[in-house]
Amino acid sequence: MPPPDPMHCPFECGERCNLRCAKYVDYVLEKEGDVAAVVSETVRSTPYLPPPEYWPM
Repeated sequence: MPPPDPMHCPFECGERCNLRCAKYVDYVLEKEGDVAAVVSETVRSTPYLPPPEYWPM
């Protein structure tokens, strides 16, 4: 999954993040079909912090 970096967004969202990165997880899980587990980190070891709506609690 791409990091939430508005300057280098692979979906070209720029500063107006529209959660395509988060929706990409749904796409990958749907495409693979046989995923047994998903391990996620809310903040990876990168200098980017996601917007509040990126990872709802």
